[in-house]
Amino acid sequence: MMLLQCLKRIAVIAVLPSVLLGCGDEELNSVSTASGGTYVGVEEAQTWSFRGIPFAKPPVGDRRWRAPEPISIQGEYDATAFSSACIQNDGNANWYQSVADNFNGPEKVITTPPISEDCLYLNIWTPKPIKRDASLPVMVWIHGGSNVNGWGFEPNYLGSEFAKRRVVLVSINYRLGIFGYFSHPEMKDSQVVQNNFALLDQIAALSWVQSNIEAFGGNASNVTIFGESAGAANVGTLLAVPQSEGLFAKLISQSGGFQLLDRATLADAYEQGQALASKANTDLNGLRALTHSQISELAEDIDGYSPVAGGPTLPLTVAEALAANTLRSVPLMIGTNLDEWLMYLPDTVSEQAVANFRAEYLSTAQTQSVDEALAGLTARQQLDRLTTAQQMLCPSLSFAEANQDTAPSYVYRFDTTRAHPSNQIGAYHGAEIAYVFNTHDDWLPTSMVDLAISDAMIRYWVNFARTGNPNDSSLPSWPLLSSGQQLIFGDTPQRAVIQRAICDNLLTE
Repeated sequence: MMLLQCLKRIAVIAVLPSVLLGCGDEELNSVSTASGGTYVGVEEAQTWSFRGIPFAKPPVGDRRWRAPEPISIQGEYDATAFSSACIQNDGNANWYQSVADNFNGPEKVITTPPISEDCLYLNIWTPKPIKRDASLPVMVWIHGGSNVNGWGFEPNYLGSEFAKRRVVLVSINYRLGIFGYFSHPEMKDSQVVQNNFALLDQIAALSWVQSNIEAFGGNASNVTIFGESAGAANVGTLLAVPQSEGLFAKLISQSGGFQLLDRATLADAYEQGQALASKANTDLNGLRALTHSQISELAEDIDGYSPVAGGPTLPLTVAEALAANTLRSVPLMIGTNLDEWLMYLPDTVSEQAVANFRAEYLSTAQTQSVDEALAGLTARQQLDRLTTAQQMLCPSLSFAEANQDTAPSYVYRFDTTRAHPSNQIGAYHGAEIAYVFNTHDDWLPTSMVDLAISDAMIRYWVNFARTGNPNDSSLPSWPLLSSGQQLIFGDTPQRAVIQRAICDNLLTE
């Protein structure tokens, strides 16, 4: 049994001095961390993974809708299994299925894992052997899912590939939906945090990383946060959160940017919270006493969740912080996919729908440049490109342009389309994730070209995490945004001038 443990498990010990214990030809690494406990992980081919590590006390009971509290682990902790996901519906599982259906894949490609309010856990992948003084770059992944779905250990997010390339990869859960974004007038005059519990969870996870990641071979001074969709918007929003200062050094945004469009205020949140309590004929304490299922049912008609400005966590919206010159700048990689909206559009889109969009959202001053940008596309493709630009591409460019004045900024566009006769969604929203993590599901049509693009993307991402510059001598050069160029991931990475026709003609509020 002892031999089996030595071959299959590794313990990261927080209460003893660093030692190396021999076990046949294997070594059991024991290193001290700040938070206590002995973490027992899973041995993989070239890496170790530590799954379901708590970074805060469970936000249940009276801790519902409160800031996450630090947790202390004593003794051995089994980090060989992933945790529950935070409370949600099957939205992300349905997303995977819609992609599988597009490629004539099987049914039920994934299912939503068990859900619980007790969900504040993170996962770590690190290369073998674990060396406390390795000082490896750290990348912390914040998942997407519209702030209502998702979990840090989805099939697309497994971090072994990064660990193989000498990066410590961390993925996290955070509270979602009404559990992550709620406020109530009773909180107004109290000393408790009033909203943005999801952001505070992300900060708590990053704080845990600062205190403990050295034990897993990581460098706490070289942390890159990255995310996709709502996760990308969240990492962008963290630049406007005072408490996040010093917790990360670099940022990668994949299909985000729309944090610049968020306008929710604390007053809006109070009104929404009061309406929820009135619906249940109770007060804040009464809401805390309800089951999570009852809360979810009460909130089922709420349409969308985003960070709320006006409290101590987020004093200003990201757009307001940008205008006030208080948004922090860090080295940045940011980009979008060519067809972010295509999978959400009906199979048939009318020319009138395109005309209606242009009439409502685009200036008529330079219609020729927009016509040229949309030339040769079907009405469905045109509406996709217009909506992609409005919601993600143009905000991402604005975010990068503001950042480049004080920190290097690199922009990409992901155009890669998997070859399959039934593919109707192009370079769809979320398509790049499997390339970044090299987690191509067996039901996805994956060619040698796809694998080559995947390898290049991982190398760019790792280079950026290591140095703040994605380039190395063996890759096509990725220019700074200040050159007016971006890198396009098609069949091969290629430099190209950024086309701004649609962005330059979008009407502002």
